[in-house]
Amino acid sequence: MKIRSQPLPILFVQCALLICACCSPRGLAQKDEDRLSDTEQQALLKRFPTPNYAEKLDLLTYFPIKQNPASTEPSGMPLRMALGPDNSLYISEANEAQVLVLELDGGMSRRIGARGRGLSQFLEPSLLGFASDSKFAVWDSRALRIQLFDRQGDFVSSFRLFMPCSSMTVDNRGYIYLSFLDAVSNDRPLIDVYDLSGRHLGQFGRRIQASSPFFNEVDLSISEDGILAAWKTYPLIRKYSKSGELLFEHYIDYGPLSYFGQMNMSAKCGAQGTEFHTAVWKIFGGSDAYYLLIGYPRLEILKIDFSGNIKKVLWDDAPKDLFVSDFLIMRHGTKAKIYILEQRPVPGIRCYEVGGL
Repeated sequence: MKIRSQPLPILFVQCALLICACCSPRGLAQKDEDRLSDTEQQALLKRFPTPNYAEKLDLLTYFPIKQNPASTEPSGMPLRMALGPDNSLYISEANEAQVLVLELDGGMSRRIGARGRGLSQFLEPSLLGFASDSKFAVWDSRALRIQLFDRQGDFVSSFRLFMPCSSMTVDNRGYIYLSFLDAVSNDRPLIDVYDLSGRHLGQFGRRIQASSPFFNEVDLSISEDGILAAWKTYPLIRKYSKSGELLFEHYIDYGPLSYFGQMNMSAKCGAQGTEFHTAVWKIFGGSDAYYLLIGYPRLEILKIDFSGNIKKVLWDDAPKDLFVSDFLIMRHGTKAKIYILEQRPVPGIRCYEVGGL
């Protein structure tokens, strides 16, 4: 399957504009239906005990994110996180409409942007990713535009897209891969590709034919030789080449993932119907494997090779109302550090160190 160019039909764009205000991507901010009661969580813990081969994560450090520098309490709504070429953590913060740049020890380096509709301003910065060592892209989910900045945080350029977007990833060629939220049908290709000037390069991938188009919300991640797509409501993972060819498709048959996936698949859901539960929270691509972040009934990270085999399960206890919105992995020789962006109950970053990842 090759990337094919296809201009957006005018009627479809008009429909998208009408619905964009009510299409809030799953996984950016937690929804009420994603919260488990104490009874539900305990029942799931009993139904899906920790596998014998799973490894307990040891918390190396935790640092809170302060929305207001003058405040002594953590606050805010951190949505996404990316590792910069300077080994800083770039975090989109919705409440203050800024991109926060943190050192790896949690120290605040600088803040980029302010609230507004002008250049270097945001209404709700959400998705972000580095296009090269010198530029990074920020998707504003309310302004429906992408802004490009240099690594110092100075504005470079911007373009609008006119459709709500659920996921974005950027490769080292400067190609931006987006998965749009389509509340009308399941027929739209899964992934759209743009260059840094906003030129539409093409589309590829197919969506699942399900009872609701909202079922097809995916998370995207770059691996060394392709694009990974993980369905948030169903344990289905696909890998595409950067030219749009399908390389593999995996159904991950693993306890909680299968449970929520089958529940969502069997639900008779429409745009105004029963909401879905998130199964896969985030995907992170590696050179020989990919990693899935799960939040129920405990915090888990699955390492899965490119043949679809689960090679490692890492876990930690999940506090009540835990919601994590992103994670990334940094390797240091034989060890790796996992940074997990926590939105609830306290905004902050959990850092774990593991070996043999």
